[in-house]
Formats: sequence, C-alpha cells, structure tokens
Amino acid sequence: MKTIDVDLKHIHSIRVHSNRAAHQPFKRLIYIPGMSGTAEQSVELLEELDGVESQAMSLRGRGKSTAPLSDFSFDAHVNDVYSFLRLYAEPGYFLHSYSVSTAFVLAALAQAGCPQPAGLIIGDYPPRYSKLTPGWAAWFSTLTAAGRPTLESLSLEDMQAIERDSEDRDLSGILKKFDFPVLVMKAMALAPAPSPMSATDLEVYCRELKKCHVVEFDSDHFFRDRERKKYVQTLLDFMR
Repeated sequence: MKTIDVDLKHIHSIRVHSNRAAHQPFKRLIYIPGMSGTAEQSVELLEELDGVESQAMSLRGRGKSTAPLSDFSFDAHVNDVYSFLRLYAEPGYFLHSYSVSTAFVLAALAQAGCPQPAGLIIGDYPPRYSKLTPGWAAWFSTLTAAGRPTLESLSLEDMQAIERDSEDRDLSGILKKFDFPVLVMKAMALAPAPSPMSATDLEVYCRELKKCHVVEFDSDHFFRDRERKKYVQTLLDFMR
C-alpha cells in the first residue's frame, strides 16, 4: 500500500493504492467523506478495498484541507467537488459520497462538463441539503464521529461558518439526469446516530434514478465502521 498527498486550493486529498493480484486490473474510486470526515481518516478503510486504487478528498476546512476566510456555502462546496473531479477523475472511475457530501456530489455531477462515473455510491443521505438550525455548531462540536471528537477534524469557528452559510436545496429534480447506476446504502433509525434518510427519501431515489440499487444495513449512520465487512463487500460487489 502507498499513499500520496495531493492539494487543490482548499482541498487536501490522499491517494491510496491497495493490494491486487498481478493479473487484476485496478478499479478506481474517489471517496468523499461527510461533515467531519477527512481523507487521512479514510486510509485504513480504503486499504481494505483490494484491487481498488482510491483517492479520498477532505471537504474544505476539514482535516488538512484549509479553511477559507468566509465561504462555506453550498455552492462553494459543490465547486470544490466539481473542480476536484474535473482534475482527478479518470475514465471508468467510481464515486462514493458518505453522508452530507452526497448533496455536493449530486449537484456537481449535474453540472455541464463534470466527468460522469461508472457508478455512484451514496452513503446514507437524502437528495437535499438543509438549512442548519441555530445552535447546530455548538451541538455538533460536542459529538464524536467514528470514535473521534468532531473538533479533531473541524474547528468550532468553521462549524459556525457552515451553520451560518447553510441553506435549503432540494436535489431530487436532478436525479433523472443520471444514466449511470447508483447504489444507495441506508442505515437504520437507531440511536445514537439514526439515519438522516427516511423511507420517503429512499422512495424518491428509487423513483427518480434510472438505475437504482439499494442495500440496507442493520446499524446506525456509522454502519461503515459497525458493519465493516458487509460495507466493504458491498462496495467491491458494486464495482465489479
């Protein structure tokens, strides 16, 4: 396994080369974690994807990605994803968003000139972005995600900027544009981190997407860690 750091303005990413048999061609995956996830936190997971060359991107302000002076808007996040995909996506690549990054990924893929993936993997998030309620940053700063305090990867000041710049965006209307297959992974509505996706949200994906596949997990929003074996196998099966 080898990792390579890559930088793009406010965005830090890590490229991970996993093990493969000599005769086995690489699959290529771009992975974008959620609200407080980072590229460097994703390396251990990506190493488990045998035969897959992966690149993980940290959203602006997260991990080693730099924080802009002011703009944490929806459109700024979408532009980051769009620019990253334009620069690094290779023919036949797969794209995996987890949690809130799904909203930015959907909007980026709908833009003209964005490289279209061989398949999209959505990790437990509805086709929308939501205005955050007052006090969200103070609440989010007290949480842990995947066993790590959120403040390890995202400062309170940046959380406050994300809260301030958030807005409502419905993305269900763009789903019909996508011709590639989409895998939607859904968690259970269990504490401490219930799925942000409702049954209605799942119905929207199934109705609006041309090629929709659904896999449901038996744990909460962090099934990526709680059901790792099933999660990894689900990714590999979809990319075959």
